Amino acid sequence: MLRSGIRRQRDKKRPISLLASQRGIQHLIIMQARLTASLLSL
Repeated sequence: MLRSGIRRQRDKKRPISLLASQRGIQHLIIMQARLTASLLSL
């Protein structure tokens, strides 16, 4: 919780960098892959 708060303050100061956005997209892809894998295992 504390870490996310610090990150929010940092985001307010400067715009989201390309690296951060890429990391977010990668996270979404991993989450989606896990979801599809769990569905296939059923």
